[in-house]
Amino acid sequence: MNKSKLLSKLEDFFDSDEAKRRKNVTQIETVLEKLKNKQAKTRKMQLQCKNEDFKKALNLEIDVIDAQIKKGESHLKQMTQLTD
Repeated sequence: MNKSKLLSKLEDFFDSDEAKRRKNVTQIETVLEKLKNKQAKTRKMQLQCKNEDFKKALNLEIDVIDAQIKKGESHLKQMTQLTD
């Protein structure tokens, strides 16, 4: 295999890796947006709720969603720093 062919194959390999990374970043951003929407909807439900036990359950769900968002944002930040 000559040098130009080898370089071409290596370039294709690294380009495909970059494309996968970009796709993962896009997917994570989409999931984060959905989580933020769900969190806002759950907070609205909590404010309108009159049952204290249900409010506690909604508060727990909000806390879990918040933790998921923070973890996703942290992971996304790490992924973007690796390529910079």
